[in-house]
Amino acid sequence: GAETRHPSALEACRRRGGQAVEERDRVRERNRSLRGCAVLVGTECDILEGGAMDYPDEVLKEFDYVLASVHSKFTLPRKEMTERVVAAVENPHVSILAHPSARLIGSRDSIGVDFEAVFAACARTGAAIEVNAGPTRMDLTGPQARAAKAAGCKIAVDTDAHGGPELSAMRFGVGSARRGWLTAADVVNAWPLERVKSFFR
Repeated sequence: GAETRHPSALEACRRRGGQAVEERDRVRERNRSLRGCAVLVGTECDILEGGAMDYPDEVLKEFDYVLASVHSKFTLPRKEMTERVVAAVENPHVSILAHPSARLIGSRDSIGVDFEAVFAACARTGAAIEVNAGPTRMDLTGPQARAAKAAGCKIAVDTDAHGGPELSAMRFGVGSARRGWLTAADVVNAWPLERVKSFFR
């Protein structure tokens, strides 16, 4: 079953969500004065044990995009983990499944998950799958990216950067995408802005 949240924890989550929405509004106001670029506001949301998000839907619907990620309970049985991830991408507010294997190179193995079932769910729901360029993640791998494309998935390539200097890792994600035989047509963040916005909507 889904993890339960104490009412005070849920209220704290709503407060954090409210702060994020305020930040989104500030960014949208700033976008009105920008020329030649636009900033989209999203969040990376934890996938709880039963597949629920750690923000309620009333908060998630306010973002331009939502990434869903496994950040806890990495050793669930394969069937349970697969159901957890599939339930997450079935949430209509989830735009991207981030670092799908949850591995950390040199310190944590991949979660036990049926990637074929996850790819099928993403293709069905329209959630993109991340190729994470972070040197400690490199997730999806090239062959996995190719399998995701074959299943009908769209891909998002990004750095998982937590600071400006980490943005230079993008070349590793592009390399993984190329090893998966992906082209710009397969990669959401290689599309024109209006198509990206439409995809996230």
